Amino acid sequence: MAVLAVDVQVLDASTQTLILDFTTANGYRIVSVAEGDRLWRRDTASSKWVAGRVLTNAVLDYQTAVVSMYCKAASQSALRTLVANARAAMENTSYLLAVSIGGVVEKWLCEPADSTLGAPGGIYNRDTFVALQQLLTFTCPRSPILVA
Repeated sequence: MAVLAVDVQVLDASTQTLILDFTTANGYRIVSVAEGDRLWRRDTASSKWVAGRVLTNAVLDYQTAVVSMYCKAASQSALRTLVANARAAMENTSYLLAVSIGGVVEKWLCEPADSTLGAPGGIYNRDTFVALQQLLTFTCPRSPILVA
């Protein structure tokens, strides 16, 4: 069974130059990349004299991309630097998130990402902390339109 290559990069939104490459060589190991929520912004009409509402318009709203990775380093200070660098890249006001799965690349224009360090809920796992690695998950608000 072949291993499917998953690569994630953060690019400058205006110049598309590389800000950070989440590779094993840089101390990051991608655990998962998910499309995230797909939400619609709905306009409706309602009245106090009629039950329910009527949909008048719907537009696809910003979606989210969820990226989970392990940061692994040789020391606690290096681990904290990896986490800080990842957060700095993903918390830009505007950036491109380039995701390559099996050689197919998609780029999304993103807003600052929310992040969780450790297990869901921000819980540190002692074993991974002692092993000088930590799970870092980003939830990135992204445009529903792919960038060329």
